[in-house]
Amino acid sequence: MSDFNPIDISDSANHAIKNLTDCPTKRIGQIISDAIYLKFGDISYKAKQRQVFEKYGLLELEKRLKSCIKQIPIEKLMVPDFQTIMLAMDNLAPCINSEDLRNLFANLLSRSCNIDYKDFLHPSFSEILRQMSPFDAKILKFFVDTRPKEIITYTQFNDRTDYNVYIPYTFAEYPEPELFNYISISISSLLRLGILAFEDDAIVHQISDSSFTRSSFYQKCEQERIAQGKYKSSRVEGQLCKLTPFGVAFVNVCFA
Repeated sequence: MSDFNPIDISDSANHAIKNLTDCPTKRIGQIISDAIYLKFGDISYKAKQRQVFEKYGLLELEKRLKSCIKQIPIEKLMVPDFQTIMLAMDNLAPCINSEDLRNLFANLLSRSCNIDYKDFLHPSFSEILRQMSPFDAKILKFFVDTRPKEIITYTQFNDRTDYNVYIPYTFAEYPEPELFNYISISISSLLRLGILAFEDDAIVHQISDSSFTRSSFYQKCEQERIAQGKYKSSRVEGQLCKLTPFGVAFVNVCFA
């Protein structure tokens, strides 16, 4: 029988494994730091210059994590669930160059160390973040801060079979309505991810007066519709929306 030969890995990854396996009760900051290097150790090992390492945002992530953890009262610190940390490391990789998403990951990781958030944490949160774009995060932050009551749709039409849904989804209060393509996609994404949902008994209703219909953007759209002559009329409709229970927990952990 041949002798067992251990796999040759980088010093940084080897150091992380040693810390994680030999000292499971090591202080929380070290556990998270080790998880970062266990996942990304090969990057720092192969990089010849510090700038390459900084490119991936890992130094900024560590810096923010340390700051966040220092703000947790010592009596509320808890050892984080290792599943949550490692899943976060796996899902962080494609988002590491986005400061907005990286900060949300930092919130998730730091709050996994805070007993106040224990009942809200879920291992799938990092997968949700991985599927979000920075603009998705911006739209969700807007929703959390302003609490719009409904999602609205702007449709141009001649009859029931000849129509154009010009704006599938937007919020009447959003300050940049001209970004409606991005807004619609982001709202669709948040609905798909189970963060936002329409109220169970919500009825689609026509809106005649709102901040959207009073906006210069809407007036411009109407002028263009009339000038083109393709569609005879238009309708703005709304449907009540909300954060789902999953969305409430996700926001509590990753935002604020």
